[in-house]
Amino acid sequence: MTQTVNNSQNGKINGKADISAIEAEEIKLNDLTAEQQLELEKLNLDLDIASNTDKEAEEITKTPSRRLVIVDGGKGGVGKSMWTRGFLQTCIDEKRRIVAVDADNSNPDLLRCYGENGEHCKIQQLNIFKDGSIDRFFDQVKRMMEPELDTYNQLPPPESLFLLELPPQSRQIFKKFIEQEFLETAANDYDIRVTMVVVISRVSDSVKQLI
Repeated sequence: MTQTVNNSQNGKINGKADISAIEAEEIKLNDLTAEQQLELEKLNLDLDIASNTDKEAEEITKTPSRRLVIVDGGKGGVGKSMWTRGFLQTCIDEKRRIVAVDADNSNPDLLRCYGENGEHCKIQQLNIFKDGSIDRFFDQVKRMMEPELDTYNQLPPPESLFLLELPPQSRQIFKKFIEQEFLETAANDYDIRVTMVVVISRVSDSVKQLI
């Protein structure tokens, strides 16, 4: 059995030396003295401990990536609400926390099917046809991404996955969102990646909506 170790010129194991400045060579473990083998084992142990410590620190500091899924389907009857419920239910089944914002106030399926609060999901409403709706939306998102202490002095878990279902015939409204730099605000100010889902059927009007 052989192992590659770093050798200094005097033949001793040097764990503190610059690895790039030392030529690595293969040495049979049997050729090492008892003192060198002990030093090598200690060096390997220190490296393992340092590696595990780095991994633990990385897990502690790692924050989940933020994602906003926007579901649109300008023409009614294409299956937008069904797709949205399916996506939400999949997240719930996989025990992935999610906040769903139902902007379809004429047919609030999400609120009706899931209520306001569940174990893994929260449902909120938004009227995007009112002025200032973009600001209100981002205010809601910010409060949930960076929660404050509750009445019991406990810190709620931060949210990182958001689902926004737009109402039918909202294409012009969403176009205004884009013109008001909705995507830039999400990316630059809130570090949220936006995924746009457009549910369509085979009819020409539905395809035109996607285009």
